Amino acid sequence: MSSVKNILFHALSAWGHNKPMAALAELYTQNFTTSSSQNCLRRNIIRFHLVSIVDPFEPLHEFAPTYTAIWKSEPIACKSSGKTFSGLPRPAVAIIDPFASYAWESMHATSQKEVPIITWISAPSGPYLGLCGPISFGGAADPSIETEAGLKLARAQLFVPPREEEKSVPQPLLATTSTVLKKTMVPGMPPMYEHEWRPQISLLPEAPLERLGQIYTRVGDGVITVSNSVYERESMEAMKEWLSSIGKPTYALAPLSLPQQKGQQGGDTDILLFLDAIKERFGTKSLIYISFGTFFWPPEQEKLTALIETLLANQTPLIFSHSSPLATNLSDEFLASIKNSGIAMEMVWSPQETILQHEVTGWFITHGGWNSIQESFEHKVPLIFWPMGADQPVNAAVLSLSHKAAFELIEVRSGENGTKPLLRFEGTAYQPTFTVEAVKAEVEGLLEKLKGEEGRIVRSNFERLGEEMWRSWDEGMQSRIELNELLEKFVDSV
Repeated sequence: MSSVKNILFHALSAWGHNKPMAALAELYTQNFTTSSSQNCLRRNIIRFHLVSIVDPFEPLHEFAPTYTAIWKSEPIACKSSGKTFSGLPRPAVAIIDPFASYAWESMHATSQKEVPIITWISAPSGPYLGLCGPISFGGAADPSIETEAGLKLARAQLFVPPREEEKSVPQPLLATTSTVLKKTMVPGMPPMYEHEWRPQISLLPEAPLERLGQIYTRVGDGVITVSNSVYERESMEAMKEWLSSIGKPTYALAPLSLPQQKGQQGGDTDILLFLDAIKERFGTKSLIYISFGTFFWPPEQEKLTALIETLLANQTPLIFSHSSPLATNLSDEFLASIKNSGIAMEMVWSPQETILQHEVTGWFITHGGWNSIQESFEHKVPLIFWPMGADQPVNAAVLSLSHKAAFELIEVRSGENGTKPLLRFEGTAYQPTFTVEAVKAEVEGLLEKLKGEEGRIVRSNFERLGEEMWRSWDEGMQSRIELNELLEKFVDSV
């Protein structure tokens, strides 16, 4: 049994996949002790090598030769630092994003499944069950992959180029074009129609990624889900039940966040000066931060414009971040109007945690990516959702409907599925129209709620939920227990 344990981590380049993975690696190396001396982790006995990727929708061609070199104990070079690592032991275990199919195939081809692979699910259990789970648990996976032969065939078909006539054929998942409104049956999720899982015109190829998730979750030797039972008890139990039935141990590890850096960070000076000035002028919790992550983006520019213009017309300070490569329809005039307002900033990339931890930041308008939600829990900044796809619509529903700990914008929805009826409004007088004027009216009404009793209750619920989630890492609590179980099974015993 080697005293040096090499754990391989790999995720797509999407920040929401990589950051919690880096946080988990950091957590592994912390010098903490549990009731069992066997679970004392020391920095000098565990090494971590993270291989990243530039484009999440393209395979990382360097992965295969790099992994082969590690397997053969050959030197490997770090592309960013130029440093060469020699004499590395073979990985004891790998934690791999299910969407990185090339990594799975490279590892299996090289090491013939000798290295166990843990499927990395950087999302809560409920939406993942719906997108990638079996029909028996409310999921969208094709029943054929529930057999060994069907799974093998589906895996092989991933690498068969589509015929020309198939390229333009849409592959919707959990989205029905039928006039019959079907309800989802995922345990623990708030009542929703299936089409509510697709509230926007899709600008990203989500269906192929979901197919990868369905396949490689079933191929792996275990699963890490970045969630816990505080957030979604029934869904978590269902997730564990399903995966246990197919021989996959599941580890609930959340929240996951990198340690806060101390002191002022380079490049943040102008932002901090702005935040301080807004605090002095408007007071604490007065600013709204707007960001839709590094990839997702609202498909209808006029609704985004209506949102920001309404906030500015109501003298609401804001910071608007637009880092997505899809944010190509922002005119110079629109961006100038934000800058010239005197109470707002816009930037391509923003230091999100610097903004969230500042006491002037009161609310966060977000697409609802799980990484952003975890950062908001840490900094106690409640959320206003504008979900796009993936797990985001369900994250928004869980927090706003089940926990009463967030708000969700409704009139911003778009497309065939987005503008169908919402189950939550069935039997009520509210009938969304999904127009630009409706967006303006909704934002006006939301600002009143934020300042009133409803906003106070939502903020209090959000803060309490975040605190309860972080206690999951306390001694004897779920995340701490399950981290130790994972290490005992896949690392300590090797």
